[in-house]
Amino acid sequence: AVVSTQSGHYGRENSLVALGLQESEKDHVINILTAILMLGQVKFRSVPGEEGVMVTNLEIVKVIAKMLGVKESSMVDALTSTPVVSGTRKVHMMPLTQEKAIAKRNTLASYLYLRLFNVVLTSANESLAGEFAKKEKSTDCDSALIPLL
Repeated sequence: AVVSTQSGHYGRENSLVALGLQESEKDHVINILTAILMLGQVKFRSVPGEEGVMVTNLEIVKVIAKMLGVKESSMVDALTSTPVVSGTRKVHMMPLTQEKAIAKRNTLASYLYLRLFNVVLTSANESLAGEFAKKEKSTDCDSALIPLL
């Protein structure tokens, strides 16, 4: 069952398996979803006397980095600066304004969600295709599989 009638919570794990995800993939999907939601809680403030911003709640970034399997420093850099390639092809990190850091944070969350959605959708379609093949062999019907979305 997808919804538990006793607690009112979604049975996330059963739902993910029903969508065709392997047992080993469930925790990764839940971690990525949690990281996406937590990204919205990351706050920035300007650094007095300097260009750029800093993250004000590093404890959230630390958890996000762990869930995504990246270094905390890399996550902070990704949220507060952008790479710029010079004429000598050397990469420099340029600090972001608060407005641009917020936009980058939101873009990262959107990108992660899109990639995760594609993985789950592909898994569900493959699972449905497998179920369809089993039914086709047993019933010998000539209907076509309609993929999700």
